[in-house]
Amino acid sequence: AGHELLQALDRDDARASVEAALTRGLGRAVALEWSQAGPPRLAAGEELPEHAVGAVDNLLMQAGMRLENLALTEQRATAERRAVELREAATRAELRALHAQVQPHFLFNALNALSYLTETDPRAAQRFTERLADMLRYTVEAGSRSTALLADEIAFVEDYLGVARERYEGDLGFTYRGPRELLSATVPPLLLQPLVENSLKHGLAPGAKGLCLTLDAERADGWLTVTFQDDGTAGGNGARGLGVGLENLEQRVQRFAGEEASMKAGPRESGGYAVMLRWRESAEVRR
Repeated sequence: AGHELLQALDRDDARASVEAALTRGLGRAVALEWSQAGPPRLAAGEELPEHAVGAVDNLLMQAGMRLENLALTEQRATAERRAVELREAATRAELRALHAQVQPHFLFNALNALSYLTETDPRAAQRFTERLADMLRYTVEAGSRSTALLADEIAFVEDYLGVARERYEGDLGFTYRGPRELLSATVPPLLLQPLVENSLKHGLAPGAKGLCLTLDAERADGWLTVTFQDDGTAGGNGARGLGVGLENLEQRVQRFAGEEASMKAGPRESGGYAVMLRWRESAEVRR
């Protein structure tokens, strides 16, 4: 009976194993009272043979301990589910806030640029409209996704810069320098947008000829490392540092891949700024 109790997965299993054991041992059914807390008790008026009292008391005590363990396990499972739900809700809220920030931020300047292109270069205006639509569609869909492909993130950056080129002076270049197979790696949605925004805001000094952005990715020993960098100057708009956008990005990556995930950011020795994100890939993340 004790072995059966250890195999019980819930309260009903425990109750069934105890009642079946008593029936086997005594040759008849025994009435028990099952309270929400504490071990079961013999029902009022239920009498046992003297030789069986000790064994039955021991069984009922074991049943109480098993019920308490099951209750604690259920409480922990409920707490863990709640924690996961809260983390997912926080991530969705951050993504909604992020793409809500992206849309108004770009739309005003993008519409002004589109108005100008419509009059001066209709074909360029058409290409511009397509890029803007693709970029906005991606930011809207990101709020309902838990993962994205690195290839999709890169395509988003291309559209983002296609729109930004109408706003910023100078050439804006972007290059991916990782293995082709990592384009199918799974990453958090809108992973690159805050990095591009940070580079454009702080690294593109007034009058600069342009800005080169690069993305490196590598996989080694179960770890994925993504490094985003620019060749900007310190004379951009404001001082470099871990602003709210980058801090939120680090938290999103940790919720995506675990607390071992990390982010390092700082100036490059050769000039510019680099942000390195690193996390251990699980089987689920690699899918």
